[in-house]
Amino acid sequence: MALIPTPRPTWRAAPGRAEDWNAYLRRLEEERRLYPGILSGISQIETGHLPDERRDTIVSPAGAQGYWQFMPATAARFGLRDTADRWEGARAAADYLATMRDQFAQAGLDPTPDLLGAG
Repeated sequence: MALIPTPRPTWRAAPGRAEDWNAYLRRLEEERRLYPGILSGISQIETGHLPDERRDTIVSPAGAQGYWQFMPATAARFGLRDTADRWEGARAAADYLATMRDQFAQAGLDPTPDLLGAG
């Protein structure tokens, strides 16, 4: 039995934004030298199954908040003041991944394949 892929939502530019959601994620990935598609994949894993009206305000049982499911201390560390702002959260998520990549690289490791489920 073949699985039928669920279409990914494409968000249009938010008011005051000149680019659409997917273009924004790709730009963040390019600027921070992240694997292409990692931000889209993580966003789908974290809250992609939730209805649109709940994605930005969800709080996990552990206390992770918003579309990107940041813990409060991690959100603060990466300058994310409003976890319900998915655009600002994407920037913080990209910064977080780039920071983790750089820290692991110093030890000769690459954490990203594990994040993607490889290996």
